[in-house]
Amino acid sequence: MIYGTDGIGKTTWASRVFPDPILLPTEDGFHDVDVTSTRMLETYEEMMNAIIEVAASQYQTVILDSVDWAQHLIDKHIEKKALDTDYGKLSMHREAFMLKALDLLNRCRDNGKQVIVVGHATVAKDPHPGKEPEIFDLDLDKRVAPLVREWADEVLFCEWDRTYKSQDQGFGKTRDVAIDKGGAILHTESSAYFKAKHRSPKLKKRYNLYDPASYQRDLNGESK
Repeated sequence: MIYGTDGIGKTTWASRVFPDPILLPTEDGFHDVDVTSTRMLETYEEMMNAIIEVAASQYQTVILDSVDWAQHLIDKHIEKKALDTDYGKLSMHREAFMLKALDLLNRCRDNGKQVIVVGHATVAKDPHPGKEPEIFDLDLDKRVAPLVREWADEVLFCEWDRTYKSQDQGFGKTRDVAIDKGGAILHTESSAYFKAKHRSPKLKKRYNLYDPASYQRDLNGESK
């Protein structure tokens, strides 16, 4: 699972890190990425059928982009089936249908394929006192986000590479101003303001998002 802000290069990274990929797009904006893809999937049924097809294909890597738009397809499916969504039932339905999709992606994995799910980040409140007041998390339903995080072997967070400089505002006041360093970072471990994880002792805490080969080498235990 890789997630982060819009336009940072998540789909490009996903298309380059493992061999012979195919993209299953649930949202537009993928045409500029040099990767084989299906047509855009516009219904939950289309998405599920596409996963079933690629699970039996010769492609070695399956990319679902994005998981939050997959949730939109689930919402349309729930509406089409006229399911009861009162009193928290919408979240329960979302969770159940997403679990079915993840189970199909497990079929891809069981057939020897790499599976990458791409998502967008949103700012969520941290309920624990004494920590940062806000953290980045997957832009998903409160029941679906932890489901996807638990399902994934790795949850990778990407952000722009920035430094912060204190700027004098006058009258003894200062504020931190972000300065873009012209790159992007891929994080493999959680911090106070985002959630991430991995299960490989070979991985570093952070990588250059635009150098997926370095991540892949470490994951495979290969020397440069």
